[in-house]
Amino acid sequence: MRRICLGLTALLAVVGVVAGTAVAAKKPPHPTTAANGKKVWICHRTHSTKNPYVAIRIPAKQLANLNGHGAPQMADLVNPTATATSPVPQTRSAAHAFCRSLGLLSPGGQSMTGTLTAATGAMVAGSDLSVRLRLGQAQICVSVTITSTTTPASPVTVTAISLTQGTTTTNLSGFTSALPTNATSPAHLATCAALSRPTVLSILKGTTSTTLTITTSAGNLTATLS
Repeated sequence: MRRICLGLTALLAVVGVVAGTAVAAKKPPHPTTAANGKKVWICHRTHSTKNPYVAIRIPAKQLANLNGHGAPQMADLVNPTATATSPVPQTRSAAHAFCRSLGLLSPGGQSMTGTLTAATGAMVAGSDLSVRLRLGQAQICVSVTITSTTTPASPVTVTAISLTQGTTTTNLSGFTSALPTNATSPAHLATCAALSRPTVLSILKGTTSTTLTITTSAGNLTATLS
């Protein structure tokens, strides 16, 4: 009887090891994409001139932490939202390849000027326009005050922001801050949006005239950037 018990004990131990190995083998792999928005790949700025950027994966909530990765002073290259896949690809191999390919990028951005003009029939006016192009983050940032010209003043709703170069119009998306909706006039718009690096470069070089259009429920506002 003692031998039988010892034999059963040994058999159960072997079965347990095999079962544990099977469970471990079926454990889902560590996610490598930002599909769920919980973790994201970014290009972290190093102090190396040979490899100025390396790919690291961080919790998405750090993107909103002004003292963590993604903060302007860190000079990291990050996507505008936790689920965006550009400019930094959101797979392990692609992110590492992309970050290794980068040279030193400008984190602060370059200011552009322009005067907003209301379209014929529009019942809004724009002032204090500020536009910054951020090559490092592949972003455009827009700040402006929009005022209703009706009496009494109507609420301000911004429905879209676009850029036009020649015959090509790019509708901005992935805004870091929501566009004003039914906001009390005057309304302040301040947001950034993803913009491809080639487009950012073409605007900075000024080889083609670029028109910024802010579309509102009460008409359009346009400005030529320079």
